[in-house]
Amino acid sequence: MGIDITRLPKPEVVKQLDAEAIMQKNLQRFAELAPETELKVGDPAYNTLLMMALREETVRAEFNDASLENTLAFSSNTNLDNLAGLSDTEREEGEADDRLRQRAQLAPEGFSVAGPYGAYIKHALDADARVKDALPVSPNPNVVNLYVLSTEGDGTAAAELLEAVNDYVTAQTKRPIGDQVSVLSASIVPFQVEAELYFDRGPSAELARQAAEAAVTDYVQTNHKLGRHITEAGLYAALKQPGIWDVNLISPSGSVAIGDTEAGYCTGITVRLADG
Repeated sequence: MGIDITRLPKPEVVKQLDAEAIMQKNLQRFAELAPETELKVGDPAYNTLLMMALREETVRAEFNDASLENTLAFSSNTNLDNLAGLSDTEREEGEADDRLRQRAQLAPEGFSVAGPYGAYIKHALDADARVKDALPVSPNPNVVNLYVLSTEGDGTAAAELLEAVNDYVTAQTKRPIGDQVSVLSASIVPFQVEAELYFDRGPSAELARQAAEAAVTDYVQTNHKLGRHITEAGLYAALKQPGIWDVNLISPSGSVAIGDTEAGYCTGITVRLADG
């Protein structure tokens, strides 16, 4: 697939100014309109201009945030449904935003039969809501091995799911004549996360531990995709939450290398505060 659009910088539809900069413009304009009046801090007129500046800062930020809902990369819920509809992509029952966004981005690939790389991924995702990720590999001309990662369990695709995907992508209206397609399950690489956190003892230590555990859980779930390495740097970044001054990553002992047709699956997470 192409770029990960969720990692693009957020567009600035309205220039973001802080209240101080807006206030300076307000004071300058006031001086132009009433040069005979010298405003002082605390004057009613000064306070009114300050209130207007603070309000404008908030409105600019709110408008910019709302405008993101008009982009495929940052929209959600029904706004995303409408944007996906422009490419004739409809949300499946229970489908998460990220998966719908991916299918909508891949939709133009589906205008062709399943010959292009992206088209095979698009058709695999469309075949069944249990397909979390897919990757076509062509070891030889006219031979395509389509690897599927499931949303269920550790990601191993059941035989029934593989059959459903195979039936969908090999239909005469999708598969180019001559392509020999095999639909296979992704290989799963299991790993565990165990870490000790160093934190100045106090009432907020447990809150920091919980935040680290939640962050590392989100990290491993986000990277449960084909070809996504589980990096030592990524685990450290997730674990080192505010207030934690050091991390002892016990397991894994380093980065977990994941092949293109593999997916890492975390079988357990243990995050505790170090003694002493």
